[in-house]
Amino acid sequence: MSGAERRTKPRIQLKTMISVTFESKLFIGELIDLNADGIAFSVSTQLQKGRKLTITFPGTNEIGTNQIQAQVWRCELRDDASHKVVALFITPNTKYQEDVDKLLRNL
Repeated sequence: MSGAERRTKPRIQLKTMISVTFESKLFIGELIDLNADGIAFSVSTQLQKGRKLTITFPGTNEIGTNQIQAQVWRCELRDDASHKVVALFITPNTKYQEDVDKLLRNL
């Protein structure tokens, strides 16, 4: 069964830049998609499974400015030498949940 077949929550595809911080290191990543529980993004460095991150959304028309704590679920090397990271939110905040709910209603 593919990942898409296992998913129980819809994913929202957005193209925007995000900031990813861990151990006082800042990286800029590109958002691939997200849902109420997690996020997928590309970044230039490999991140270990289990690593805790702070993800900052800079604010767009779709998702307001926000910071969320997440933990890496998996990290895969892509054809373009970047890494696709899938991370689960540790504790999504109310503002993020409201933004995602609004996007889902507009699908």
